[in-house]
Amino acid sequence: MAGIFKDKIVEKLNIPEGYKVEAGVAIGTLTDKSVLPDDLAEREVPSKRLPLSDVAFEGRFTGKAD
Repeated sequence: MAGIFKDKIVEKLNIPEGYKVEAGVAIGTLTDKSVLPDDLAEREVPSKRLPLSDVAFEGRFTGKAD
């Protein structure tokens, strides 16, 4: 994702030496697909991806570099 401020992310999330920010992700909220135009609503199907809770966490970085 373009336009993320990697230095600010490192500071705000307390990311330790040995790690670096490589990407940003925009995360939205679910809503009823009836608010979408018909052509977009047809594309809304359950994802086979891992749940967000399996790949992300909320809060400050707590890991340690190897």
